[in-house]
Amino acid sequence: MTEPVSKSEPVSESKTDLTLAVGALVVYGSYGIGTILRRQKENSEGATGEMVVIEFANGLSVTLPVDRASACLRPLSGKTEVAAVAKTLRAKGVTEDDSWQRRTKTAKGKLVAGDAVALAEIVRNAFRRDGQATPSGGVIKLSAYERELYLEARQLLAAELGISKGVDEQAADAWIGEQLEQESTAALV
Repeated sequence: MTEPVSKSEPVSESKTDLTLAVGALVVYGSYGIGTILRRQKENSEGATGEMVVIEFANGLSVTLPVDRASACLRPLSGKTEVAAVAKTLRAKGVTEDDSWQRRTKTAKGKLVAGDAVALAEIVRNAFRRDGQATPSGGVIKLSAYERELYLEARQLLAAELGISKGVDEQAADAWIGEQLEQESTAALV
C-alpha cells in the first residue's frame, strides 16, 4: 500500500529530478501518485532487465522496465509547479472547440499525460464552460463524459497538490475551488 506522506511537510521547493529509489513518490499519468515499492531483476526472452514496481493507493501495482519508468513517471510537483497550477486555474481560459468530441479528445490526452498544469487546464476549462451562457440565451452543460474527465482531473490534481502542499486531499480540493473563483485575466501558462 502507498505510504502516506506527513501532512505537515511539503514535498519540495520545486520539481526535482525523478528518483526511482524504493519508497519514492512518483506520478504516473492518469494513474496518479504511487510509491516505488521495489526494484527487481527480471529475465524475459533471454534478456535480463531491471524493473520498477509502483504501487498506488487503490492497491493497483504496475511493473515497468527502468527505462520506461524514467520516461513515463515524473516527480511530484514542487512550489514552482504549484504556483503555475494556481495561475492556470485563475486564468480566464481559452476558447475551446465547439465540438465536444474534440474537447474530450484533448482533455483525455492531457489526463493520460498527467502533468499538473495540464490537469489544471482541464479543470479550469470545464469549470468555466459549465453553466456558461450561449449567444442564443441557453446554458452550456458538460456532457457526461466531459464531466467525468473534469472530476477525474480534479481528483488527480487535488491528490498531488495535497501531498505537495502538505495538506489532505479535501483541503487541496478546496484550494482548487478558491483558485477557480479568483478568475483573473492572467495569461495562460
